[in-house]
Amino acid sequence: MSEDDALAEPGPACEGGEDVDEAVANARNDVIAAMEQAATMYGLPRSAGRIYGLLYFAEEPLSLDVLAERSGYAKSTVSDVTNSLEEIYFARRVSGAGGGRKSYFEAERDIWYAMRQAMQDAGRREVELMRRTLSESERELEAALDAAERAADPERAATIADNLERVRDLQSLYRQFAVSLELFEQFPVERMLGILARFADDVDHEAFPESDDPSGDDHEETET
Repeated sequence: MSEDDALAEPGPACEGGEDVDEAVANARNDVIAAMEQAATMYGLPRSAGRIYGLLYFAEEPLSLDVLAERSGYAKSTVSDVTNSLEEIYFARRVSGAGGGRKSYFEAERDIWYAMRQAMQDAGRREVELMRRTLSESERELEAALDAAERAADPERAATIADNLERVRDLQSLYRQFAVSLELFEQFPVERMLGILARFADDVDHEAFPESDDPSGDDHEETET
């Protein structure tokens, strides 16, 4: 089965004699190709974008076998990718219609939800790691600074003090990060989406002011 056959679904011809199957397949392939590129921008393999795209456009959950056939990847690769997508909330494992042990996957189509959950998880892990490590480093440097001062070694003491200050700066930053993350988690999703939607509209208007004038012609004011 070709890639277009895998993506296209039967449908009637649209006006003008254009084949809907071909139009749908082309549009989906273009979006999936963009998803592949977008995945690499976040440090993910292109396969993650491709598998997510196939799941996103699927009308029902897909098995590993079907995903392997449609993507052209080995089943083992598809298994690794779907596991990764599950970890970042972009896909979920579901049961097949007939039950059984075979795994099926569907996309999380609410990308905002997936990104929010992934950011929260990653943020919590980062804050926990950094605050624990910085606290240990601070104690070590304080002990080293005390020893340098008692040994009357001003040069070493100055170096240690400089590094201790940098560690404490990071501690302050991560305390603020922890508070921001807490607020982010508690902020109502609907309200945040409303704010983002208004902000996006403002950005679009500023970035593309000509969109207010469908003709694209410049109009000059004349004095009457």
